[in-house]
Amino acid sequence: MLKKTLLLGIGLLATQLYAHPNTPTNEFKHGVSIFHDQLSNMNFAIGLETENNMLEAGINFSANKVNPSFSSSPDYTVFYLGGAIGKRQTIPGNGCLSYGVLTNYGFYSNDTDAKASGLTKNPFNIGPYIGLAYAPNKNFELFTRIMPVSYDKNSYNIVEYEFFQEGQIGIKYFFDK
Repeated sequence: MLKKTLLLGIGLLATQLYAHPNTPTNEFKHGVSIFHDQLSNMNFAIGLETENNMLEAGINFSANKVNPSFSSSPDYTVFYLGGAIGKRQTIPGNGCLSYGVLTNYGFYSNDTDAKASGLTKNPFNIGPYIGLAYAPNKNFELFTRIMPVSYDKNSYNIVEYEFFQEGQIGIKYFFDK
C-alpha cells in the first residue's frame, strides 16, 4: 500500500511539474503588450497581440518626438507602425521558443519639416527573429525577440544589413475568456 501511495504521489508530482495554467491549446488568446522596441530607434511601443500554442502575431505603435537642436530645422514626430508573425514551440517550465518575421515602418507627422532636417525617406526595417518567452501565469507573458540579421533602410535612404542589432523585450497581458 505504501509503494502504491508513493508511486501515485511521485506520478502526480511529476505531472504538476510540467502542468501549467497556460497549458497549450489551439484557441487563440488576445491581449496587449508594452515593450522596448529597438527597431524604432529605442522607443517603447504598445501593441495588440494574439497567440496560441503554435502561432503568434501582433501589431504595435510608437512615436518619437524629434527636436533637432543642432540646426534651425523645425521639430517633427516620427510614428512607427510595426508587426510580428511567427511560429511558437512550448518548452517545459512555462516557456516558449519562437521564430518568425519582425518589421517596422516609420512615417513623419509633417514631411516638410522632416525634409528640412535632411530626411528624405521613411525608415523601414524587416528581418527574421528568434524569441524566448516565459508565462508565470495565464494572463502575463515576459518576452524577448532578437533579429540575427535585418534589412534597415534609414531616413537618409541608406540601406544597411545589421547583425544582432535589433530586437524587443517586454511584457504581454492576455484577457481572460
